[in-house]
Amino acid sequence: MNTTTSTRTPHAALVAALLAAFTGLPAAAQTLTVWNGEGGSGSWFNADNWVGGAVPPSNSLSDVLIATATSGTVVNPLTISSARTVRTITFDNNAGQLPATLNIDTNLSGTTARTLTIHGGITLANTTTTVAFRGNNGVLTIALAANNTFNVSSGAQLSILNDVLVTGSSSIEKIGAGSLLMGTGKTFSGGLVLTEGRLRTNGSSTASGGAITGSPFGTGTLTLRGGILQSFSGTTRTYHNSVLIDGNVALGGLAPDDVTVTGQQTFSTLGGGTTTVSAGTHTLDVRSAVVWNQNIGGTGGLIKTGGAGLSFAGDNTFSGGLQIAEGAFTLTSAGSLRFNLGDGGLANSVSGVGSATFDGTFVLDRSAVTAGTGTWNLVNVATLSESFGGSFTLRFLDETGSFTDAGGGLYTFGDWSFSTATGALSLAPVPEPSAFAALAGLGALGFASQRRRRR
Repeated sequence: MNTTTSTRTPHAALVAALLAAFTGLPAAAQTLTVWNGEGGSGSWFNADNWVGGAVPPSNSLSDVLIATATSGTVVNPLTISSARTVRTITFDNNAGQLPATLNIDTNLSGTTARTLTIHGGITLANTTTTVAFRGNNGVLTIALAANNTFNVSSGAQLSILNDVLVTGSSSIEKIGAGSLLMGTGKTFSGGLVLTEGRLRTNGSSTASGGAITGSPFGTGTLTLRGGILQSFSGTTRTYHNSVLIDGNVALGGLAPDDVTVTGQQTFSTLGGGTTTVSAGTHTLDVRSAVVWNQNIGGTGGLIKTGGAGLSFAGDNTFSGGLQIAEGAFTLTSAGSLRFNLGDGGLANSVSGVGSATFDGTFVLDRSAVTAGTGTWNLVNVATLSESFGGSFTLRFLDETGSFTDAGGGLYTFGDWSFSTATGALSLAPVPEPSAFAALAGLGALGFASQRRRRR
């Protein structure tokens, strides 16, 4: 039986103090169990692998540290070997003894299913190791008992592979500069928040009957607050989750660092997903092609950067404007952009110095217009490299009919007109025929009066 050594006790005490400072829980309320690997196996359930000769307690205050600075090692794979409950698991390579890849399996052999219930999160610290929960030899389920934080250090990757189930009603937040690779088929419903680092997907989501059946992000909302969202290959990924754009985020990969993660990413409506842009202006750095089929609403605005193409194919009503700062933007024939008109020429607009192709519909909300004339600059043609396709048209939100293509880039609807040459919408009422007649009569009387005075 292994016993606690003096060289390990200060380390454990330090980690306990740090955990207490990080979580706000008193150290006495937590139990920290440290791996030393002296049992010579990769089994979690082997007491000799743990400082103090006891496996970690199975409860919501149990913190587990996988690290070793003694003669023991971290044997690959590490096996759960039993149903366990923990608050946090930390993989710390400060001593340099974690392998380049550490696989976490269900069992060393057999097919018995195991559940690992986590209340707080998983951390990869001081390491460039890939820690892969892969669920060999029996189904492995990670049950989220509370909102979890997955913190991955720079150069490291935490992988939750396709065969691992992730369940529960709680959420995951990804922080840290490293990568989180999420496989398919996850069903946790609390949502996934990308705050820092890379979030990589190992497959697409699935939907049936208008509902998500499995996804790398679970069945809840994907919140893009920062970091990079990538397909973990050159293969196209399709996502059905609703999306909240709540910060600046990159989409896709760039050579040389991300040359293998350049697959197109498509945001689909088949699972009932919609996108919301939160208040403020947020940047989408589009590094690999992105197709946004979901309707995009909200009060915020978007700035498109990055050299890859961004396409909108939904009903887009977000009110903060769209700036194409770099690369190409396309409004497809199935897509629309909403413009909110007001007196004095006030409206959201499309601006920037990139290229833009408009082949869909501009939907005009004139409910706030009270003036009888006006001009609204919808597209900044002075700086954009823009084109208008054969399916382009305009319509009012309160009308069913579209503008008439009058030729030469001019579209009209009653007293309203839009010019593709100027990017401007104008309201300039034309006098009624009776008014013309009255004006003509007044002109004739004036002319006759002048002639009489000249005689």
